[in-house]
Amino acid sequence: MSYITTSYLQQYCTERNIDLSSYDPAQIDASVILAADFFDIYYTFEPALDAYDPLPDMLKRASAEAAVMALRGQLFVDLDATASGLVESESKSLDGVGSKTVT
Repeated sequence: MSYITTSYLQQYCTERNIDLSSYDPAQIDASVILAADFFDIYYTFEPALDAYDPLPDMLKRASAEAAVMALRGQLFVDLDATASGLVESESKSLDGVGSKTVT
């Protein structure tokens, strides 16, 4: 799922003189999905985004910026995050030193 189309991303980049010609269509398609993943993992929207029709322009522009960051290798999605947000707790232990839990 993505919040913008690749054609929206291409138009957004053209208007801002951002060159996408070095990326193949599969990379561009993946970038808009990664942008949506980023927002879905790190943010909770009220009301839920699927309640908007059409989606607010601000979120479309933010999705396009995130997609550009994904293409440049600058968008980092934490694979340890859950679908509802960041990991709620994490425990680590080191032999002879002890352990620590962060929530």
